[in-house]
Amino acid sequence: MGGYLSLHGGTKIVIGDIVQKVLEFQDEKRLLTKDEAYEQISHSASLFKAILEYVGKVN
Repeated sequence: MGGYLSLHGGTKIVIGDIVQKVLEFQDEKRLLTKDEAYEQISHSASLFKAILEYVGKVN
């Protein structure tokens, strides 16, 4: 997958990879491991920061 969402300031977010991971967890009907959870938190934080940059709330 691996589509990118380009935001203000050249920030790029890999959307497809995140969606594919979520679908894999649903298909496997399992919870995330500790490492997988940290990875998802990191992606979520990066996405949230990029959105805030886009709307001009942070530099």
